[in-house]
Amino acid sequence: MQGAEFGTYKTIAMSLGTAKNENNNGVKSRYIVLTLKNKKCLLSGSRRTILWDEDFPGLFDQLKPYAAMTPDAQGGYLVDLPRAKAEGQVEMLDDLLEIPGGVVLEYKLAKGMCYQNDVNGAQVYIKGTTTPVTKDKISVFCIIDHAVEQDNKVEYHWVDKFGLAEQGSRMENRFYRKAVNAETANEDIPATQPAQSTPAAQSAQAPAQPADTQAAPAERPF
Repeated sequence: MQGAEFGTYKTIAMSLGTAKNENNNGVKSRYIVLTLKNKKCLLSGSRRTILWDEDFPGLFDQLKPYAAMTPDAQGGYLVDLPRAKAEGQVEMLDDLLEIPGGVVLEYKLAKGMCYQNDVNGAQVYIKGTTTPVTKDKISVFCIIDHAVEQDNKVEYHWVDKFGLAEQGSRMENRFYRKAVNAETANEDIPATQPAQSTPAAQSAQAPAQPADTQAAPAERPF
């Protein structure tokens, strides 16, 4: 079975972001947030997934000319997808707009119950309260390349970097650094993701607005 037989996700919005703090390599991580919906029913709820600049060299810079000059309410810089598609300067754009084999799966955190942290490593709290957000499992976006059924069992073959174990552990290392029963955070793991773009954020972003590439770029962090 090919991955597309399991489902296809459509990108309805895209934004760019940069971490405020440097990671252990001395750089501020850059990332692309995709807001996705199941193509089978676009009335379904949306979810987000993250593409890291280091995994897709050049992609972030190709998208920069189409990003808004000021952030939206969630802190991201929305990409003008219609203009980017019309101008044809982003090599991977078609692959980003429609993702066959996309599935949302549950991943159990290896450290057990953990606190959720933001871009600076600070705890995230339930809105309007002083109660920290804690989780022992999260949902992650994975991509199936193909699957083989043998002896009444299905073996999944994942697209590189998008398997359940790899995606899940990576999200845990980025956004769930501290176990509830641990006294200190894992200091060797950088925090590189704003809280509003974590796997828990399921609401759709606003439609992308045309980017004004003539405006002064001082307001953008990239």
